[in-house]
Amino acid sequence: MLVVEAALKTGSLITVRLAADFGCDVFAIPGSIHSPVSRGCHALTIQGAVLVESAQEVLSQYPPLTAIGHAPVLPDVPADHLGLPPGEVSAHPVMLELAGRLERRSDGRVVRAAPAG
Repeated sequence: MLVVEAALKTGSLITVRLAADFGCDVFAIPGSIHSPVSRGCHALTIQGAVLVESAQEVLSQYPPLTAIGHAPVLPDVPADHLGLPPGEVSAHPVMLELAGRLERRSDGRVVRAAPAG
C-alpha cells in the first residue's frame, strides 16, 4: 500500500494499519514537515513504512512479475502463478502501470507493456 498524503487523524491511516496487519507492505512518500497532510506519512515511516519517492523504488522491493506476459490476463492470475496471496500482489499492477511496464485493457485484464522505442 502506498500512502501519498495523510493527516495524523484520518481514515486512511486506519486502512493502512489494517492492511499492514494482513501482511501488506506499506510505503510512504515524504512531504513537507510543515504540512499537516504529510504528518501521517512521516508517522508511518517512523512505524516502519518504507520511505519512497517513485514507483520505481516500490517496484525495486519486489521480484519482477514474470507471470505477466504479452497475453492479457486477469490481475489476480499473476498471484496464482507466483504462489502468493492475492492481497500481497494487488498493488503491483498499479505500480507497474505507473512505471510504464504494464498496460491495463478496457476489460480489466493486464498485459506487459511493449518496450519503448
